[in-house]
Amino acid sequence: NVESAYKHGLKPQNDVLKVQVKLNESELNIRKADNALRLATMNLCHYIGKPLTADIRTADTFPEVAQDIRLQTADISARPEYAILNQQVAIAKQQVKLNRSELLPKIGVKGSYDYIHFGANSNKVRAAKAKLEQARLEQENMNEQMLLELAQSVNNLDEARLESTIAERSLQQAEENMRVSRSQYDVGLETLSDHLEAQALWQQAYETKVDACFRLYLNY
Repeated sequence: NVESAYKHGLKPQNDVLKVQVKLNESELNIRKADNALRLATMNLCHYIGKPLTADIRTADTFPEVAQDIRLQTADISARPEYAILNQQVAIAKQQVKLNRSELLPKIGVKGSYDYIHFGANSNKVRAAKAKLEQARLEQENMNEQMLLELAQSVNNLDEARLESTIAERSLQQAEENMRVSRSQYDVGLETLSDHLEAQALWQQAYETKVDACFRLYLNY
């Protein structure tokens, strides 16, 4: 269109050069996209143990996310870290009991040995109690961190749901805009460049929709 307008003296040559630059940028972007797709496919093959040149075909449907999932922010008992911390506290408690048992008087043991032995075991008990207290503090701190992580995860999922809903709404609006633009272009009420811009807006909305759907799935 610009070249035709330039030939008829309706546009300066500078406009033709600007369009040519944009065309060159588009061709470069297409090449970059093709190369990125090829590298992403090879990377996927590497992760799933297939030859790097294997033919990978991706589905054009989005992963499903349960809409009725029950969200809770109080129960962290399913976390592996929770079980490990409980075990650490239990081991520390057991160590205190073992050291205390060594303080019990033993038949047949007399004299200064008893006094030295008692003092050494008392120190062991104090050390075991200190470790137990440290384990409890660590457990309390880590439990709070896990509760914070859980609350953040729930927030992320909630925001991702809203983002996906908004992206779907925007895509529908872009589709309607493109349909109206096409109708106006067909009857000569809109220029080709305006119609192409409507198509570009739809493409951006669709890309946003794809990103939002997968962010929703990852947060889920």
